[in-house]
Amino acid sequence: MVEIAMLLVFYGIALGGGHLYLALRNEGSDVPPSARWRYLAVLIILLVARAALAVNGEQTIATIELRTIGRAVIGVTIVGYVLTEAVDGYRTVRSS
Repeated sequence: MVEIAMLLVFYGIALGGGHLYLALRNEGSDVPPSARWRYLAVLIILLVARAALAVNGEQTIATIELRTIGRAVIGVTIVGYVLTEAVDGYRTVRSS
């Protein structure tokens, strides 16, 4: 359990730290700040979902295992993020 927690903290710091810093400063020419904030939101959702699965994955809500709900949340989050980034990229290209 401690190993999973440490891994999640490491991923949060390693993957989110740079994006958070640049988003707060509104810097970074390669990635717009709005995309950084979206990335951070997705990262937080994924880390919380993974932590919930690690702690309570075997429990059930009604007749559905929490693991199933968590995996659905993770999948929907990833698909939603990819679609949002694709639409935003398309709009950026079309406007220039």
